[in-house]
Amino acid sequence: MHAFIGHLSAFDLLRQLDPKKLGKRWPTKPRMLPKGGDCVATQRSYVEFSQRPGAAILSLLEEPVDLLVPGQEMRSSGRHAKFHVWGRPLPAGAMYDLGGGVLLSSPEFALMQLCGSQSKLDPLLHAHGKAVREERAMRGELGLDDHFPVDNPLHWERMRRIISACVLACEFSGTYRLATGKSPINYQAQPLMRVSDLSAMSSAMGRTSGETRASTVAAFSFDDSGSPMETALALLLTLPVDYGGFGLPKPVLNPPVNVTAYRGSLSDRDVVKPDMLWGDAGVVVEYDSMEFHGRLGKAQLAEDAIRSNILTSLGYRCLRVTPQVVASVDRTALLASQIAHLLGVGLQVPNELQMLRRKRLFLELMR
Repeated sequence: MHAFIGHLSAFDLLRQLDPKKLGKRWPTKPRMLPKGGDCVATQRSYVEFSQRPGAAILSLLEEPVDLLVPGQEMRSSGRHAKFHVWGRPLPAGAMYDLGGGVLLSSPEFALMQLCGSQSKLDPLLHAHGKAVREERAMRGELGLDDHFPVDNPLHWERMRRIISACVLACEFSGTYRLATGKSPINYQAQPLMRVSDLSAMSSAMGRTSGETRASTVAAFSFDDSGSPMETALALLLTLPVDYGGFGLPKPVLNPPVNVTAYRGSLSDRDVVKPDMLWGDAGVVVEYDSMEFHGRLGKAQLAEDAIRSNILTSLGYRCLRVTPQVVASVDRTALLASQIAHLLGVGLQVPNELQMLRRKRLFLELMR
């Protein structure tokens, strides 16, 4: 018997496991999930399976644990497990074989699952959106329209879920892992995926609504983010204006800049890694966060200053950002305008609805 861990439980377990213990990727070629007694698909079978010595790793997860099953007739929710249908072939290498019959979705495959599950809410959100439009029309007929922007909840909820998936994609293609279970936040993690992996998987699986959303997530996300706030700031600055972002061109996060030629004169090292780099324009943003940099003490703050000074002396235009610089939407807008000026690009002026979404996005990412 096998248990196929997916959805949010997959991310929780991936945060806790040493990458060296993830095992081999499975399957070697596309195949369906097993049916019948070979797949954990009931509350009772999960409890019995979790008590096996080889399945002790499941104790790291909070219940109910998200598990994949091959058919709708096996889908259920309970105190111990929540079953999600995956009725199509698994992509090659979509899961890690942890041994003992436990298989764990890779980050890109778990993201595919989350993007695919969004479509199940569409009928409810359509009904909600219709109700809001009807209420606005009625208020207008009664002369009660207050002329304030009201977002269609369908549109914003779709965007919010894509943004949440982007945050997960940046985490697992970056070098940090959020705290979960007994594991504290880790700032020296190994990337478990690249954004291109998610793009390739979604392209290989076709053009359903789930794959389309996954492709959008891949297009918006970043490799090599070093902290949750780097992820939040990068997304806030670059997401489309219709999503509430500022629509800036995407930088590269934490790229190695070779400064060997200047060692001993302008630099005391061979490589520096700016937090955000727009290479063609020579623009750098350094995020000095008490969450990461400051908590390591004065030595780390001095290291950040040295790195910034090296880049400035080599002609890069560096902007330093602290939590206070992005403490509000207005202050973040000032930073976005400064970056746009250095890049030589214009910023789109948001309309009332886009401004409402910007405030929502700020709360979603920066809270």
